[in-house]
Amino acid sequence: MAKEIGIGDQSASPEVKRRGLLISGTVITALTGASAFSAMSADSAHAAPGGDKTSPNTYIPTAEKAKPSGVATLDANAKILPEQLPNLSDTYASQLKITNTTTAADITAWLASASALGVKRSVGDATITGPVVLSSNLNWDATGTTLTLAADAAQSMVTNDWANGNSNIKITGLTLNASRTTDSDPRPPASWHAIHLKKITGLTLDNVTVLWPLAFGGLITDSTDIYLTNYRTHSEHINQDGIHFFDCQDVTIDGIHGVAGDDLLGISAQYRDVRNFTVSNVIGTSKHASLVRINQTNRSVAAAESRTIENMAFTGLVGYDCANKGFTINDVHSSSKVSNIRVTDSTFIRTARSGVDIVRAQDSEFDVTLIDCGTGLGVTDFFTLHPFYAVTLVRSRVHVRVINVKGGYNGIHIAGGNSLIINPEIQYPTAGLTNAQNCVFLGSITDSLVADGYTDGGGRSVQLGSSTLSTQRTRVRGLLIRNNTGFSIAEGSISDNNLIEGNLIRNGGVSKAGASTRVRRNDGVYVTENEGVATIASGGTSITVNHGLNATPVVVMLTGRGPETADAYVNTISSSQFQIMVPTAVTANRDVMWEARA
Repeated sequence: MAKEIGIGDQSASPEVKRRGLLISGTVITALTGASAFSAMSADSAHAAPGGDKTSPNTYIPTAEKAKPSGVATLDANAKILPEQLPNLSDTYASQLKITNTTTAADITAWLASASALGVKRSVGDATITGPVVLSSNLNWDATGTTLTLAADAAQSMVTNDWANGNSNIKITGLTLNASRTTDSDPRPPASWHAIHLKKITGLTLDNVTVLWPLAFGGLITDSTDIYLTNYRTHSEHINQDGIHFFDCQDVTIDGIHGVAGDDLLGISAQYRDVRNFTVSNVIGTSKHASLVRINQTNRSVAAAESRTIENMAFTGLVGYDCANKGFTINDVHSSSKVSNIRVTDSTFIRTARSGVDIVRAQDSEFDVTLIDCGTGLGVTDFFTLHPFYAVTLVRSRVHVRVINVKGGYNGIHIAGGNSLIINPEIQYPTAGLTNAQNCVFLGSITDSLVADGYTDGGGRSVQLGSSTLSTQRTRVRGLLIRNNTGFSIAEGSISDNNLIEGNLIRNGGVSKAGASTRVRRNDGVYVTENEGVATIASGGTSITVNHGLNATPVVVMLTGRGPETADAYVNTISSSQFQIMVPTAVTANRDVMWEARA
């Protein structure tokens, strides 16, 4: 049997001795940070150039470096490269086995204790009577951990140092269950949020689940640099938001799923501006409110108090059967600014009120699909039942696909604003239509464009203003209009200076009120342009032409064919005819080419 040779075995050959030294040295280096050569007597491989007389065949072959059963590769400082070290996180992470006897104070103390690599791992279930208090520089992997609030407790479940704030907190995989399953629960629901955190810089919540909270599933206040991913929640009663951000900035959200008693996601500006939210994949419903709500809180303060809500991008929102609205911006003071809000690639289905409801926004975009929105469910407020409703929009784009609008309501209703681009795609049910339904209603609107879309059904396709609201300098073009019961496009009695052109109108006419409004180049059943050739008989000085337009022409252009008709002119114009005249009788039949535009 071969003899096992160790580092100190003097009978070992020089080659074996050298390999043993290097292998042992790498182990010492990994554990102490000392190089192999500082930990043991210097080998001849470390001798000065020319001083090492060892035969080349005693060096470590290149093929054995950083290989199994070989030796480690050292860096310029004779240290093992990090990628060659094993993952020691399980060895050095602080771990806690949670049992029925574990208290919130036990968990708080354990979280605050030192950990070699900063990772805290817990597993198990416990019922707690007070909050777990988080400390700074915490990485808590709570995968497999469920904390349940005791039946007689009225507390938040996870909090932090509210007075001084914290930084760099990460929680992964935690499940919280406050067990408030009925509205008759006697515990006070107003402020005991399952997760209640304040003044945190650097917060990550990943794969956290909150069930049946006393109040909000989560309330994050006055915090910055927040990452929320794969958050799940379930509640069914008033004042049970899924998660709400007060006075927060620089927030990234990817994935909120579930059912909320109140708003599934809330964003509020109370004592400071809120900005820089990137939100994606919020999917769920609200039993009493909206999927997403943005607002300014503390309504009792003076209306002059202003806040800025800006730079927010929402994509992949899916809300269904919400008892109020899908996406809403409301309760914002008149002096506050809401700017650069983007809602794209989002769908809202069967909301009781509007799918999208905006009290004020500028420089924003809404690209959404609304299906069966404004279902009512006992709601009597007329303005909140339009699938898309905005009080004031400025310099914004609205691309809305609306399917099935409740009788008597408008698919898109924008009461005021300017500089808008509106691309409607609106379909009404085939029965129960009235002239009061407008696919698009614009109130006090100026300098805007309604274009490149279609309307199918409704009373009117586009209504520009009313008897009290004036739409001015707005262009309607490129729409396919069909199956409406009233005018395709109509102006209110005080609207003017608009342009209606290039639409394909299958039924219904255009009703214009303004003297300066132009209607031209439309096609279909409502003709606004025509042309032809009229012949003045020999010896005659005039010819009456049936122009075939659906409105009285505002422009008639003539081109005479020959000297006798070179000075032809229009004498009279009516809604059905105009008369062409020449100064003197023609000596033979003479043609005049004409073009008329309404």
